[in-house]
Amino acid sequence: MKGTILTYTVLNITPEGFGEPLYLCVVKTKDENLLSYARDKEMLKIGKKVNLQKQGDHYYARPLKFKEYFKKPPE
Repeated sequence: MKGTILTYTVLNITPEGFGEPLYLCVVKTKDENLLSYARDKEMLKIGKKVNLQKQGDHYYARPLKFKEYFKKPPE
């Protein structure tokens, strides 16, 4: 699922059970806004297009590959 980063934050003090730092971002998709984890700080930029992957109950944002920028979503 594709989306665009609306905002993000970096938690240096994290809840128990989470490594630090923890990168979180709010991603706007076609249908809704979702809270997502990010793997690294370098990809956190407002307006950046990302691909969301669901793992368990959580979403992870990853950068789009070059060819994914030009793919049209299925209708």
